[in-house]
Amino acid sequence: MASRPIKVSVFCATALATSTLAAMKLQEALKKRDIICKTTTGRISDLASNVRLTHPDVVVATAVTKMDVGQPIFNGIPLLTGIGVDELVDEIVDYLKKQNLL
Repeated sequence: MASRPIKVSVFCATALATSTLAAMKLQEALKKRDIICKTTTGRISDLASNVRLTHPDVVVATAVTKMDVGQPIFNGIPLLTGIGVDELVDEIVDYLKKQNLL
């Protein structure tokens, strides 16, 4: 388990229900793996500036984006559909391990 909560930023088109739902689902999935995370949500149009200001450990987007923010942007669609959630969480955990955050 991480020594501190993992900071996760989740982005969708409007920063309303979709990003909130995805953030909750990811938080639950990580908790099942004994990883505590602190989530924030935002609009995809604010992604780059938000990442620069808040320095999250993980960035997830439920909207398509080709932005380069200096770190991977994980596709959050599985958190909405329920299909491929385990694979997404595996990718995120692998990334966190490579970053020495777990």
